[in-house]
Amino acid sequence: MKIHNFPQGSTAWHRVRCGIPTASNFDKFITAKTLTLADNETSRNYRAKLLAEWLLGEPVNDDYVNQYMTRGTLEEENARKEYAFVHEVEVVEVGFVESDGVGCSPDGLVGDDGMIEVKTKGIIQHVRCMLQDDSCHMLQVQGNLGITGREWCDRIYYNPRLRTVTRRIERDDKMIVKINDAVVEFWRYSAADRVACLAAGDKPAPPFDASHYDEYGEPIPPADDAERLQAKFNRKESVTA
Repeated sequence: MKIHNFPQGSTAWHRVRCGIPTASNFDKFITAKTLTLADNETSRNYRAKLLAEWLLGEPVNDDYVNQYMTRGTLEEENARKEYAFVHEVEVVEVGFVESDGVGCSPDGLVGDDGMIEVKTKGIIQHVRCMLQDDSCHMLQVQGNLGITGREWCDRIYYNPRLRTVTRRIERDDKMIVKINDAVVEFWRYSAADRVACLAAGDKPAPPFDASHYDEYGEPIPPADDAERLQAKFNRKESVTA
């Protein structure tokens, strides 16, 4: 297991995920009821997306953000702080966790065995989650547990206007084995796609290089660009002085 500690949402975070199936997207190629590889357009499109990222070395179709995703990003930190305060624990933020050809971005790690997953929903959906658990993200949660090796996940339903709901989900090894089997089969097709591209003369992008990014996950400018930026900053300081 390897942890890339770039801030989630940063340029480096987007780049390091390129070409790698992620737990948040398991539902795009794994059938939730049977936990087998899906044979449909959604699965094939996701495979094509990862192949394109492998060739280009940059995220594809990652620029779509709706109002719920924006609100979720803004409110996730509040949910994390509230959870840490209520349960008197430290929640450690991580960037991207990679293991055996798949990856995930947990909303936080708790102690040696736990993690959290925050879900921010609209008023109606949140009220429904207050009354009954939402099982539609189970592939992601068990995928996260399998990738990180953790034993439990507290799924947090957060809406600033309503009561926060926290439900603990224990690790399900039988489900994780089936998920892993589906991932292996998915990779078998993905590997064949890559071989076909290589045979046709296509060249993949260079591997991700963490040394090209700063602690905030943003690209470090080349030396000559850095010198020009510093010179510009120095001129501005001289004028101000």
